[in-house]
Amino acid sequence: MSDTAERLLDLAEKRFRTEGYNAVSFRQLADEIGVKSASVHYHFPTKETLGVAVVDRYRKRIGDSMGDPLTLETRAERITRLVEVFRTARLREGMICLCGMLGAEAVGLPPTVRESVNGFFRMCLDWLDAALAEPGVPGGTVRARSLAVLSMLEGAMVVSGSMEDTDGFEEVCRLPTNLFKTIRVFH
Repeated sequence: MSDTAERLLDLAEKRFRTEGYNAVSFRQLADEIGVKSASVHYHFPTKETLGVAVVDRYRKRIGDSMGDPLTLETRAERITRLVEVFRTARLREGMICLCGMLGAEAVGLPPTVRESVNGFFRMCLDWLDAALAEPGVPGGTVRARSLAVLSMLEGAMVVSGSMEDTDGFEEVCRLPTNLFKTIRVFH
């Protein structure tokens, strides 16, 4: 991939995460990195292809950061790994999750972008299912726990971003072994 394409992906991701998909235009991206709009279209023929490329790259990066949950011995270590991935996004990068932002716009997204966003959430839920699975617990119960954990982290990011309060998000991140007991993630 060319340097210009990488720069476009980086900028589009940042703009999607801070402004949303529908607020971003090719002309804005071109102006910001100093190329003609035709150059953006050369690398990404449509905004939809750009959106899918941004989400797929993000999903791979987050998946690589999460790694295989079964390489960690305890559920607490597994959840801590996931929390750290979200903490990095919110506290170090200063933005909410790309797919959390785009998920809020799902109704207005092109179908292929929406499907890529859904793929991100399926990846996270499947990871959590594997991380939280335990003998004798029905799969539906595990999925409900996974949904609770992911929803809490995504929601905390959105509220923290809206209120410009990273302290609140940090508080949520420090609570996994206590808070998650209430949803029976840990015994």
